[in-house]
Amino acid sequence: MDNALYDIPDSWKWVTLGDIGIVVSGGTPSTREPEFWNGDIPWITPADLSGYDEIYISEGARKITQIGLDYSSAYLLPENSVVFSSRAPIGYVAITKNKMATNQGFKNLILPSSLINCKYTYYYLKTIKKLAEQKASGTTFLELSAAKFKQIPIPLAPIEEQLRIVEKIDELVSYTNISIVNINQALENANLYLKKSIYQLFRGNLLQNGHRLKILPDGWKWKTLKDVGEIYNGGTPKTSVSEYWNGSIPWITPSDLSNYKEKYISKGQKNITELAIEKSSVKILPKETVLFSTRAPIGYVVIAKNELTTNQGFKSIVPNEKIDSSFLYYFLKSITEYANKIASGTTFLELSTEKFKEIPIPIPPIEEQVKIVVEIEQVLNNTDNLINELTIQKEKIINSKEKILKEAFQGKLTSRVEADTLIDLQLEKIKKQNKEFLMKQEEVLRTQTKTKKNNYDLKEIISTQFDKVFFRFEDLVEMDIFSLAQLSEQWNVLINNGYVKKVYDTENKIIQFKKA
Repeated sequence: MDNALYDIPDSWKWVTLGDIGIVVSGGTPSTREPEFWNGDIPWITPADLSGYDEIYISEGARKITQIGLDYSSAYLLPENSVVFSSRAPIGYVAITKNKMATNQGFKNLILPSSLINCKYTYYYLKTIKKLAEQKASGTTFLELSAAKFKQIPIPLAPIEEQLRIVEKIDELVSYTNISIVNINQALENANLYLKKSIYQLFRGNLLQNGHRLKILPDGWKWKTLKDVGEIYNGGTPKTSVSEYWNGSIPWITPSDLSNYKEKYISKGQKNITELAIEKSSVKILPKETVLFSTRAPIGYVVIAKNELTTNQGFKSIVPNEKIDSSFLYYFLKSITEYANKIASGTTFLELSTEKFKEIPIPIPPIEEQVKIVVEIEQVLNNTDNLINELTIQKEKIINSKEKILKEAFQGKLTSRVEADTLIDLQLEKIKKQNKEFLMKQEEVLRTQTKTKKNNYDLKEIISTQFDKVFFRFEDLVEMDIFSLAQLSEQWNVLINNGYVKKVYDTENKIIQFKKA
């Protein structure tokens, strides 16, 4: 066929998803109707498949009622249907473990024929995310239409070969999954070792219910943070005064430390001016100041590499001669849990200056502090090397899973066996079985369509299904809720009343609409 993606064995045939199954879209019952919700029919959205690693799915976060199903464009899928998310994002795949419905974020493939294996289809659809995105269109976000989904090519193998391929994929993927689980456990153990090795000195010395737990070694002393340096709050110059911003003085906020892995920091996303220093509560902090975020969130720690300033989300300590800045840095990294416990607040937790000043810290002689820092950083370096190696191995295994699927649908994963049925005859039988399924469903569909056509309001459908997103008139036709005459009649009223507006998508050369 013209849209063949690569060479396949002679006994196979390139067909389309529309050839092997029945494509149906999903829908959402009106959220303004309580009786449509909290029923016993599982209903899923793409969000239910976010981070979902299982092949089969039995339910999502919400359920709908039978009346919600009847009065929406949702479709009750039989078990062993394949669901494929067609927007936000494109490419999530699962097999229905039981009867269920989906929202309009899916294009679903019902497979009535015994000559199509649902897991074979599932595994193949896991390989075509990029192809599906290429066929999608849209301005607000990409969406794959039912018509385009039907046209996606799939290599049809004889059913005997499908079963062998699925068995081999299951076997190999099981090995890779076990390897990934083992690596994830090793990564977790490495991180636990890191925490234990670095922070065991400090964790046993923290307060519990206001009492110090451990007797310190000889030469160590209990102090509080206010004893080891000058503590400063940060501030924010008025954002409405342009003269305060885009200067040469670094200004740090907690958001600058989100995902920040370094020990030292020299600048953030914004700089302020000398005038901002003069006219606000912001103070210039010297090099080696230790910054600790005390809200949104509590517990980011970093050392100033040079002079800089912070917003009010930090308490900053300028260390005195009693403490090494790196020793203080590692100690503060060990007390995140404790700091959160003693914080307070309703909108968000915040650690006050007074409570921060009174946090106890065990202080060894300065020479011992330096030795402890050297040991800590050696553990850090060794653990980082181990974590990097494990991460590389994990990536290789993930890539091997992709290679397994790619080779499977090129006929390279298993040795071929002689099929009982020629592929053209198999395709003919598949289409016949699909037609028989549709004929059996015809009366049910006709009854549902009649009910829907007598009760649906196009304005409500657009508000529910296409609120704040672009859609085409063809999308309404594909929903098969109205006859074309009924749809045109209500559509013209909405156009004339300005409820929907026309938008020209020049890039994709299509006309779209949006609720005004």
